[in-house]
Amino acid sequence: MQSLLHEFEEELANQRLDIHYVKENSFQKGFSTPREVITSYRYILVVEGRINYEFEGRVASAVAGQILWIPAWSRRKWFVGSDDALVQKWVIIRPSFTGRALEEIYRYEASDFRLELASFERVRRALSAEDPAPLLAEAELKAMLARFARGAMPVMESGATEVLEPNRAEGTREVRRCERRLRANFHHPQAIDLAMKGVAMNSDYFRRLFKRVTRFTLHQYLARIRMQHARYLLHETTMRIGEISNAVGIEDARYFSRLYARFWNRAPSHDRESGVGRRASAAL
Repeated sequence: MQSLLHEFEEELANQRLDIHYVKENSFQKGFSTPREVITSYRYILVVEGRINYEFEGRVASAVAGQILWIPAWSRRKWFVGSDDALVQKWVIIRPSFTGRALEEIYRYEASDFRLELASFERVRRALSAEDPAPLLAEAELKAMLARFARGAMPVMESGATEVLEPNRAEGTREVRRCERRLRANFHHPQAIDLAMKGVAMNSDYFRRLFKRVTRFTLHQYLARIRMQHARYLLHETTMRIGEISNAVGIEDARYFSRLYARFWNRAPSHDRESGVGRRASAAL
């Protein structure tokens, strides 16, 4: 667990944070959003009420005084409970970077929530001043994220958090190493074979362990990486669909299009023509 959060902190510390905007809103009880793909990272501070976030088949709830990290290129829906209205502040960060640890959803109960609110206000003022200071805003946000990484927990099924038994620690480290190899080689047609070459365990046992730890089979995990990167390329580049297919390690463009349509519930040509990703980036 700590290694995952250490990766989270390191990945953010070594990257430039492109802050799109900061915002505060209130929502009436019962409010909900449609299920859609968001194309940027969200850092959400819950000031009042409760938010319920459905993300890739998991549910994360956060109440006043808690903070959520929501990864980019994820399919999600969120809603307000029936008891209280919701007041939240959030930072939208453009996805100019990526990393395995950044693609989890995390929850953090701040030890000093007033400090986090004050930091948020400094980020907001730095960006909304007559003479904006984006570097100052970035430095303040990195300080917030460093505190977040030291106390956050990944959210797993049904709002629970991952607790690994001590005797599974070595197997879990092996899974994490395999994940890193998959991310490093996803563009290669034989990415799974390359990732498995470094595994010092029985292949069948490791595949079962991988699914238990990540909730995905190796093929599902690789497809998820490829489809997220493909959508990023459709959104951010002018590459042709066949070029994108090759760039994510799928040599057959027709098979790529079918896989993309199954994963995102829309054809890659639709995403390219409609600009749906750009519209989604403006919504929480």
